[in-house]
Amino acid sequence: MLTIATISTKGGAGKTTLTAHLAVAAMRAGEKVVILDTDPQGSASAWGEARQAEQPRVLAVDPGEVAAAVGAAKQDGYTLVVIDSAPRAEASAASTCRTADFVLVPCRPSAFDLATVKQTVAIVAAAERVAFSALVLNGCRARSPEVEQARAFLGKFDTALAPVEMGDRTAFARAVQTGRSVQEIDPHGAAAEEIAALWTYVCKRMKRRT
Repeated sequence: MLTIATISTKGGAGKTTLTAHLAVAAMRAGEKVVILDTDPQGSASAWGEARQAEQPRVLAVDPGEVAAAVGAAKQDGYTLVVIDSAPRAEASAASTCRTADFVLVPCRPSAFDLATVKQTVAIVAAAERVAFSALVLNGCRARSPEVEQARAFLGKFDTALAPVEMGDRTAFARAVQTGRSVQEIDPHGAAAEEIAALWTYVCKRMKRRT
């Protein structure tokens, strides 16, 4: 079983959107997926309720119970756990990292987001169990100089920068509001292609068949 966590010490980085979309991409690839929503705001749980579908399953979990929930998911036959973490919660983020095989750190190309990346990367690095991690540029506007600047800034970290960037697209917001993914509302659109490419990237890093 593979466990992926989305981590960021800043709110609004796009963790829940990334979590939900990766979960659906994995499900469409044949994985049995459960999302663990550890954010008190419950955004992933709200998405799951709006979805009204059995898969992927969404469970609200206390941050202190993540390890037990991951163990239970393995016992229940799930092949993928995706953890949506809470922002501004360093202690719980560190605990979540220790349960993850792969940690994704979404970051928008803005000064406020970039300023928090160093702290988030340090939390991930301190969790010695993490085998793989990657920074993911999110909310990127086409031909924006800020995206190129953010790319250069993130490239200085030891943590890998994913070669796939998530665009600033209304399709993501529209999909999340209706409990779906962009691959379901517009399977041939640019947003769907980005999510599919990110899932493929994760699989390649983990040497997991897509």
